[in-house]
Amino acid sequence: MLRKKGKLTDEQILRLDTIGFVWNWNKAKAEEAWMKRFDELVQYKANHGDCRVPKRWGLNPDLGSWVSNQQQCQKKGKLDTE
Repeated sequence: MLRKKGKLTDEQILRLDTIGFVWNWNKAKAEEAWMKRFDELVQYKANHGDCRVPKRWGLNPDLGSWVSNQQQCQKKGKLDTE
């Protein structure tokens, strides 16, 4: 909040950045959750040879829903290129 308001000096920002300070906690948590599902998808592909996870896959229903959501986001142009 102080950074957005311009109340931190460049030195203060640099010092916080140097120790890995997380400026946007919600975004960081969302990225962490995305990476968890991505890692699960990598494992699924290693085991099954493809990324076609059934939407209601019994072993990991959350992964199936996540894959479906990623496909929908890509179709709508809302999937981050990274």
